Formats: sequence, structure tokens, C-alpha cells
Amino acid sequence: MDRSFLLKSVAIKDPVQTLSDQFHNHVWQTVARKTAELETFNALKLSNDYNNGDDEDGPSNGRGVPPPLSMTSSELTNLRSLADGKALPSQTRALQTIAALRNKNEQLSQDIEKTIQISKEKEADARERALEALRKQEEERKRVEEQARLKREQDDAAARDRAETERRDAELREQAADKERADSEIRKAAKAAGSVSPKAWEAAVTYAEKLKEYEEVVKPSLKKNEAVMDWLSNRKRLVRKRVGQLTAEHEKIMEISNALSEALSESSGQSDQHYIWLMKKVSKQMILQAEKEVSVKIDMADPLATICITLMKAHSRFLDYLLASMQERCIYVVPRYIRRIQGQSDFSYFTSLGFHPRYPSCLQRGGAPNDDEDCGHEGCVQWEDEARYLERMCGIVALYSAITHSSVAGNPHGLKHGWSWLARICNMDPRKATPLLVRTFLEVSGQTLVRVYGNQGVKLVRSIYAMKMPANSFRETFRLHEYLKEKLGILNKNP
Repeated sequence: MDRSFLLKSVAIKDPVQTLSDQFHNHVWQTVARKTAELETFNALKLSNDYNNGDDEDGPSNGRGVPPPLSMTSSELTNLRSLADGKALPSQTRALQTIAALRNKNEQLSQDIEKTIQISKEKEADARERALEALRKQEEERKRVEEQARLKREQDDAAARDRAETERRDAELREQAADKERADSEIRKAAKAAGSVSPKAWEAAVTYAEKLKEYEEVVKPSLKKNEAVMDWLSNRKRLVRKRVGQLTAEHEKIMEISNALSEALSESSGQSDQHYIWLMKKVSKQMILQAEKEVSVKIDMADPLATICITLMKAHSRFLDYLLASMQERCIYVVPRYIRRIQGQSDFSYFTSLGFHPRYPSCLQRGGAPNDDEDCGHEGCVQWEDEARYLERMCGIVALYSAITHSSVAGNPHGLKHGWSWLARICNMDPRKATPLLVRTFLEVSGQTLVRVYGNQGVKLVRSIYAMKMPANSFRETFRLHEYLKEKLGILNKNP
């Protein structure tokens, strides 16, 4: 249907309303005219100017009086009634006709509106169908493109997997070859070192690599940034202060453990190198505390071990750096003995054993001793005495023993490692330091070993008692035997 026609039809004025308005205007004009005539007639009649003769069609006095009204009073009344809206019989039919026309016009308007609404709905439905068709077309296009993309990604992933598999296989072959070469070197080094087990030497090599990474990569990289070193130095002072506050009280131990763990967590949030640096410093501070305090008061080994284990549980990598630092300052943690190579200088040999050099006369040091740095002048060195050296070594061994036998839940380096250490040192040719080291280890964890391992523990301790120690360690051998008899009571136990 032509919508322009419909719109034009709606704009046409209602013809019935127009006709009704014209009719009422005409009636009112007629009433007004007749009313004026009637009023003139009445005025003349009252003034006796009108002739009351029989002739009703005109005046009889000859004065130009107007003729009587052309309408009777009843007709005038009808006109007034019509003007007042009171319909006459003849008018009722006209009004009914007008009402019918009006109703018909309203129905026509409604039909037109309904037709327009239907047309709009049809157009909206057509647009919706067109949009739905476009949407489905777009979805189909995207689906095809997505399938093509997934196919390309699958092909690329398959190619990468093949390349990665080939690379990994090549790496595994290379690692197998490297391991074989390393095992061969470890066996040679173990033989040269003096009866140390290959597994112990392999562990020593692993820890040495950790230290090498720290010295050659981490430390030089961090030193380039002064702000970073200031931040790390502040954490280092915090660590030294906290460890120095250690007591045997459980609350103090947990307070220090939490403070150190929080400092390590904070450093890990900076970078991995920050984390490694601080783990190394915390490890060193633990060992220095063992050298200083545990060496003279062995009961302090357990509180210090509790802190170490707490940090190991919270920071799994801390164990490697703790053991690496222990090995760095005490060769007996592995354990291993260092054999002097022919032609090796005193300086090289004693530093490999872990003796601390001093340089009291070195001009480059201003005459001040220094325990941590090497000026390189072998002629300036003065070594610490053997008693102090063994005292420090025993402090570190006591800490290691306390870690292995600690009852802290979730200990990642438990009693089996203590058993391995004792078995390894018993399978090595004894040296002067052997009885002192073994007695120190057993003083901390000997009773736990015998209780847990039962007959096997008794057999191991008896084998220690039967070991032939060097003649120059007579005093320490005697003290070891007395400890085995009195504290462990092995002579009263049947294996």
C-alpha cells in the first residue's frame, strides 16, 4: 500500500465536522435576522403606528411600515430551539447522518493507523531478518577464519614440538656425555682427595658450582648498582643484628626466624639475584654464629638449627646455599680430607683446608689483620693456630649434626643425612681431626641415631670405637671412647 497516500489521507480535515460547522453558522445568522425583525415589529405596534386592518400583507396607513414577519412565532421558536442545540425531527436525521459519517471517518482513521502500524512492523521484521542473515554470514566467516587459524597454530605447534624433541634429545645425549666425563673426574678427584666417596665428592662439586655462580655472576652484577648495594647492605645489617640476638628461648627463636624469612621474601620480590645474594649472606651469618658461639657452647647448636630448618621450609633454595657456605668454610661437612699435592705451596694447601690467613705486617692493609680477604702476598700471611681452626670446624659440624637430627616437622635435611655423614667419615682413612669431629657430631645427634636406627646404629658406633686413630690424636681418641661408653653405653648393648 502507498504510504504517501495514507499520510495524505490522515492530513484531510474531517468533512462531517466541516458540514456541521457550516450548518450551525447558517442557523444562527437566520435566528439573529428574524429576532431583529420581531423586535422592530413589536416596537411599531406599541407606538400605534401599525394599522390593525384585515389586510395582513402590508401596512394600511401608507407610512412605509414594513410588512409583518415572514415567520410565525412557532417557526421562530423552532429556530431558537435549533440554535440552542435542540434537534428538530428533520434535523435528527441529519445529525444521525453526521454521526454515522463521523463514526465512519473515525473507523477509516483507525484502519489507516492500523495499516501504517502493520506496514511498520513488516518493515521492522524485514530489517531484522536482513540483519540476522548478515550476522549469520559474519559468524560463518569468522568460524572459517578461526578454523584456519587453529589449523595453522596446530601445524606450527607440531613443528615446534618436533624441533623441541630433537633439541631435547640432543641435550640429553650431551648431558649424558658430560655426566660421564664429570663422573670420571669425580672419581679421579675423590681418589686424589683421599678415600672420599664419589657421591660425597659429587655433592661437593654441586655446592662449589653454586658458590661459583654467586662469585662470578650474582655478586659482580649487583655491585654495578650503588642503590641496589645500599638496599642489600641494610638487609645484611638486619640479618647480622637478628642472628646476634639468638637465645635458647622458643619465642626468640621464632621471632628471629620470622624476621629473616620476611627479609628473604622481600629480596625475592626484587629479583632472583637479590634473593641469591641475601640467602648467601644469611647462610654465612649462621655459620659465623656457629664458629663463634656453638664452638664454645654446643647446646646453642639446636636453636640455630631450628632457624635454619624454618628458613629451609619457607625458602627451598636456602638449603643449597647453606650447605654450600658450610662446605666453603668447613671441608668436613661433605665430609672429605684434602691431600696435599706434590709441589703445592703452604698458602694454597692451608687455604684449601679452611685455615684463616692473617696479614698483620702487610703494608697494603695498613698493618691491620683481615680474616676475609687475601692480599696475595704469601710472605705476609700468618695462619691461625690449629686449636682455633679445629674449634671452628667443630662448631660448624655441630650445627650440621643439629640440623640432621632436629625434630622440627618437615625437616628437608633429616636424620638419614646424618647417618650418611657418619658412615662416610668412618669409611675414610682417619686423620688427626677425625676423633674430635666424630665426637662433636655424636654429642649432638648420637643418641637419636642409636634410638632410631637400633642395632644398625649400635653397630656403626661400635665400628667407630674400633677404628684405629692416628697416634697424634691420642687425647681426642680417648675422649671419644669415653663418650661412647658413658653417654651412649655401647659396651652394654648387644648388636
